[in-house]
Amino acid sequence: MNDLTKLREHLATIGDLHSAAALLRWDQETYMPPGGAGTRAHQLATLSRLAHERFTAPLTGSLLKEAEPLLSRLAPDSDDAALLRETRRDFDRARKLPAEFVEERARARSESTEVWRTARPANDFPTFRPHLARMVEFARRAAGYLGYTHHPYDALLDEYEPETTTRDVAALFDRLREVTVPLVRAIGARGEAVDARFLDREYPEEQVRGCALSIIRSFGFDTARGRMDTSAHPFSTGFGRGDVRITTRYPRRSLGALFGAFHESAAPATASMSPSRACGRISSAGAARSGSTPSPGCGRPSRHTWVRSMRTCSIAR
Repeated sequence: MNDLTKLREHLATIGDLHSAAALLRWDQETYMPPGGAGTRAHQLATLSRLAHERFTAPLTGSLLKEAEPLLSRLAPDSDDAALLRETRRDFDRARKLPAEFVEERARARSESTEVWRTARPANDFPTFRPHLARMVEFARRAAGYLGYTHHPYDALLDEYEPETTTRDVAALFDRLREVTVPLVRAIGARGEAVDARFLDREYPEEQVRGCALSIIRSFGFDTARGRMDTSAHPFSTGFGRGDVRITTRYPRRSLGALFGAFHESAAPATASMSPSRACGRISSAGAARSGSTPSPGCGRPSRHTWVRSMRTCSIAR
């Protein structure tokens, strides 16, 4: 067994732990009965700590050190080179977080999710507020552990968009504002109102669901390797190549479920439906089993794809 294979096998076990935790989180937000919330929080805390401890163990560092000399002989854009680079990056970041912190944060996240699910439909922010404050504090602590130069959010943003800073994002949005504000004003000045009343009508949930499935299939979502369920807020997750889950929600007087479905069907998790590696980076936690995972900044379905899909969907006619 060569050095890279040893590393892959080691990461595969860690990836399985993360996948098991992801499955429990998906179940919590879709089918878990409310009575299971306390136990689920403890289960997720345990799995998160086990995965973190195994990943940050000296063995991971040793396997990386043994395999990294291969980088000089690998194509920079190959999966193996990306695996080594990103595993090193994730390993160096993860070692800065204490296992106790990771466990405590996972438990609090699960507990907060359950409170939010109850408070949201009742518009009961006071009940959720202390849990939100607690999660913000965890984010601040994480930034402190990880370290930053200019802004605490730099440490958190770097996890999703490597080497991007809050200054970069501010500059991007400043430029967008320069272009979009005049555009919106020009559109408004034309005074041509668009009849969008169909967006606020009441539609049968099953009809909306059928239309949503039609749309995401046209995007390439394979229902033999993925499924769509209902949750309080749309999200996507995956447990390995060939097992993707997305969710949406069905507002009473809105077609929001369609937008949630087509947005999530193009999220990074759905990359595991296809061997394509056109956009993305490998996540070391699941790289050995799941393959590469696109950055959250990768593209979503285009307007033209959406328009073509709506032409085949009769719900708004």
